[in-house]
Amino acid sequence: MEQLQGKKVIVTGGAMGIGLATCRRLVREGCDVTIWDLSEKELQTAEKELTEMGGNIFAYVCDISDKDRVHELAATAKKDMGQVDILINNAGFVRHGMFWEQPVENAVKQMDVNVNALFYSIHEFLSEMVERDSGHIVNVSSGVAISSAPGLAAYTTSKWAVWGLTDVLRLEVMTAGKKGVKFTSVHPGNIVTGMFEGFALNMLGRLFAPPVKDHDVIAKGIVEKGLKKQRHLVVIPWQIYIAMIARGLVPNFILARKSKPDPTWYRSRKSSNLPNVTILNGGVSVRNAGKVFGVTVNNAGLGISIASPLTPPTWDYAAEITCNTISDSQFGGIDVHNTTTRAPQETLIDYNHVFKNGGPALGGDSGTFWVNHNLFQNQQQAPNRKTIP
Repeated sequence: MEQLQGKKVIVTGGAMGIGLATCRRLVREGCDVTIWDLSEKELQTAEKELTEMGGNIFAYVCDISDKDRVHELAATAKKDMGQVDILINNAGFVRHGMFWEQPVENAVKQMDVNVNALFYSIHEFLSEMVERDSGHIVNVSSGVAISSAPGLAAYTTSKWAVWGLTDVLRLEVMTAGKKGVKFTSVHPGNIVTGMFEGFALNMLGRLFAPPVKDHDVIAKGIVEKGLKKQRHLVVIPWQIYIAMIARGLVPNFILARKSKPDPTWYRSRKSSNLPNVTILNGGVSVRNAGKVFGVTVNNAGLGISIASPLTPPTWDYAAEITCNTISDSQFGGIDVHNTTTRAPQETLIDYNHVFKNGGPALGGDSGTFWVNHNLFQNQQQAPNRKTIP
C-alpha cells in the first residue's frame, strides 16, 4: 500500500466535481496539491475550502488545451512544490448530440481538451519521473471508453484515446525498466451530479452501468485503488466490466438499444424550462427563459435573448445559458440584459458554441456574467451592444 503523506500532486479540473472531491481526499492524506482549472470563480472557492481543511494549496487558472500555459504552469508547480510526484489528468469537456447534427468544431474541441491536453501535461513531467524512477500519472477516462453511448461520438472517441494512451505509456516505462513509474486509467460511470447531471441511460443501459451517486465515489477509487494500491485500471461501478464482455457476445441492435439515452438526457441541471430543441430560420429564437440548455439555433434573427426572466429565489443565477449551439444568426448569438431586479443578479454562460453570427457572440448590458468553457468563433461586432469579454 503506497503512502501519500507529503506527496506533491497536480489535479487538472480540480475546482469542481471529481477533481475537487479528489483534492479533498489528497489533503486528508497530507499531500501538497496544485489545482489547475478554467473557472476562476470555482477555483477561488475550492482553494478557500481546501486551505481551511489544512491543505497546502496552489491554485491557477489554466486552459489545459493551451500548450504554452501548461508549460508555464508546469514550471510554476515545480517551483511551488519542489517536484511533481503525482499528476491527475481529470479535466474534461463534453458536447452531446448526434455527430452529424453538430459542427465539427465541437468534436475538435473535445479532442483538444480530453486528449491533446494530456500530451502537454504528461510530457512536462514524465521524463523527470522516468529519470528518478518514481511517479504516478492518473488519467480519468470514462465508462464510455468501455461501452459506447450514442450521442457522445467525439467524447467517446477521446476517452478511448485516453485509455489507449495510458496503457501504452504504462508498457513503455515497463520496457524501460522503470518499475517505480505508475499509470492508472480511471473509468467512471454515469454520475448523477455535475457535468452529466440529467443524463440517464434507459433501463437496459442502467443494468450494465448503474448510476454513481456522487463524485466522491470516483475520488475514493482514484485515491484508494489507483494511488494507494497502484492499480492500472479503476472501473466504477464494477458492472461496467460486464459491458466489456457483452460487446463480444450481444448483438449490435441490443447494444445500441442499451446505450440509447433516456429523454431526460436533454434536461438541464435544474429542471430546465426548455427541452433540447433545434430551431432553424427563426426570428428571436429563444427569449425570456430562465434556463436554456441543449438548444441548437441556426439562421435566426437573434439566437438566444434573455430579458427579465421570472427567477425563483432558490436559483443560483438569474439566468443559465448552457450547452447550446448557435450559428448564422443575423444580429448575434447570446444577448442578456436587465436579467432581474432581485438577487441573484448573475448570469451563467457555460459550455456554449457560438459561431458565424452577424452580431457579437455574447452581448449584454447589466448584471454579472460568469463566462466559462465556451467556444466563440468568427463573430462580427454589433455597434449598439456591449460585448462581454
